[in-house]
Amino acid sequence: MATCKAVAFDPLKSACENDPGKAAYFLALLSETNRDIYEKSLPVTRVPIVEMSEILEAFAKVFYPGEPYPMRHLGAVSAKEILTGVYKIFARITTPAFIISRAPMIWKTYYDEGNVVMENVNAKSGTLMINNFPDLTVTLREFIAGYCVGALEIAGVKNIVIVKNESDPNQWKYDFRWD
Repeated sequence: MATCKAVAFDPLKSACENDPGKAAYFLALLSETNRDIYEKSLPVTRVPIVEMSEILEAFAKVFYPGEPYPMRHLGAVSAKEILTGVYKIFARITTPAFIISRAPMIWKTYYDEGNVVMENVNAKSGTLMINNFPDLTVTLREFIAGYCVGALEIAGVKNIVIVKNESDPNQWKYDFRWD
């Protein structure tokens, strides 16, 4: 079963510390199994992608109810916190080209299936492709789109537009362009 690192829980835990009321509601939405996973996981713990998706969905429901794309928003918030915190080495050189060049390495750090390839990268756009991971959940695909936005925003990019092509489950495509 595919897994990803629980480092994605770090921003959730920070938000829960800042708002205990919402945290209690979020935890109440989780199954006993998912609550146990969430509470006991360290950033390096591998979590099955289905459980990760369920936990992220519950969190976004509670903390971002007014967002039109709550999972994408959570991905962007998470990237900013993780890449300037736990993995701050990635944010030291904050150019879009550097961030984009690190996408395959960042992917391998988080996920144990699939691989990332970047194509058609230039000063204002690029395509990220996730290959060989047909079981990647809809939730995580949307979270990843947001994560990419957050990473590019760290590099100073503005007005990011994403067009996802999910027609081929063996190659999830994200076309990005920005100002």
